Amino acid sequence: MDNLETEHSNFVSTHTIGFSYESRPIRLLKISAKSNNPSRPAVFLDSGIHAREWISPATLTYILDKLITQPEYADIRDGIEIHAVPVLNPDGYEYTHTTNRMWRKNRRPNGNCIGTDLNRNFPYSWCTVGGSNESCSDIYCGPGPGSEPEVQVVMGYLSTPDVNWWGYVSLHSYAQEWCIPWAYTAAPAPDHDDMWAVGQKAVDALEGTFGTPYTLKIPSGRYGGFSMDWAKGVWNIKYSVLIELRDTGRYGFLLPPAQIIPSGEETLAAIVAYLREIIRQSL
Repeated sequence: MDNLETEHSNFVSTHTIGFSYESRPIRLLKISAKSNNPSRPAVFLDSGIHAREWISPATLTYILDKLITQPEYADIRDGIEIHAVPVLNPDGYEYTHTTNRMWRKNRRPNGNCIGTDLNRNFPYSWCTVGGSNESCSDIYCGPGPGSEPEVQVVMGYLSTPDVNWWGYVSLHSYAQEWCIPWAYTAAPAPDHDDMWAVGQKAVDALEGTFGTPYTLKIPSGRYGGFSMDWAKGVWNIKYSVLIELRDTGRYGFLLPPAQIIPSGEETLAAIVAYLREIIRQSL
C-alpha cells in the first residue's frame, strides 16, 4: 500500500481510519483520480474480517495493484472512487500467524473467552439468526450490536460526508459464491433484479478466466449482523455484495500458495465487471 501511494501519489492515498482492540492501525487505500464529476460513484471493499481467511487479503491486495498500475483500467480509475481495507481484523490476522492458524474472530475479551465474529456484529438484524450468544462460540455476535472497535471503524467510515456510495464488497473464503442481500431473511431485497443481473455479469467474467465454478446466490435467512445486509439496509448501498473465494472444501482455509495469483486474476475480472457496470449506471 505504501509503495502504491509513493509511485502513484497523484491518485492513490493511504489512511489510518481507526484502530483495532489491540491498537493496530486499520489502514485504507483510496483510489481517486481527478474528475469533473463531483457525484462520481464510490465503492468500499474490505477483506480479512475473518482472520483465518488468508486468501481474502491477498486477493484484494492483488486487485488493488492491478487497478492502479495497469493501463487497461484507466476507465475505472477515472470513473469511480475505490476505498479499500485489505485487513479489517488485524489482531485476529496476526494471531493466525503467531498462535492459532484457524482463529476467526477479533481479539477483544468477552467474559471467559476472547473474540467476536465481526461479521455477526453489524447493527442490522443483529444476532437474530446464524449467530450465537455464547462468547466462546466462533460465531459469537458480541455483547451488543456494533460493539466491536473494528466494526465501529467501518460504521464511522461509511458515514463520510459527500461520498456517493454505490457499492460495498466484502471478500471472504471459502465457497466460491457471489452473494447478494438479504442474508437475514428470505424476503426479497430492494433492487433484487439489478443486483442479480450485475452479479451474473461478475460471475460470468470470473468463470471465463479459468473456468472456476461460482454460484450466484442469496443467503436467505441464514445470517444476522452481516456487513452486506447492514450496508444495504442502513446506507441503502445498491450493490452490496459478499464474495466467498476459493475453494469449496478440498483445501478450505489452507489454500495452497500456488492458487493465490489465480484467485486474484479471476476475482479481478469479476470486480472489473462489477465496477464497470456501476460506472455505466451512474452516468
